Amino acid sequence: MVGGYANVPVTDNDVMKAAEFAINAQSEKIQQRGDQQPSKLQLLKILRAEQQVVAGTNYRLTLSVKENGSLQRTAEAIVWEQAWRPNPYELTSWSWK
Repeated sequence: MVGGYANVPVTDNDVMKAAEFAINAQSEKIQQRGDQQPSKLQLLKILRAEQQVVAGTNYRLTLSVKENGSLQRTAEAIVWEQAWRPNPYELTSWSWK
């Protein structure tokens, strides 16, 4: 579908960079909230990846994430990339499944 999301391999280099960025950005967001016991997130596996061409690229990622070293959860993240910007990535959405 024109303008819609299309599947892309989870091993794609750009997908892997977007996934790592999502984990780091969400970890920073948790730290900034000042929780008593902030969560530590670790990417275990990219389960699914899709991309959408916009003014840049949106990556919709389904991620297997380890939280605080033991709890394994699934998250959906949307990362917007504009390669020409000094900081090309922005985490626009994060939700636990």
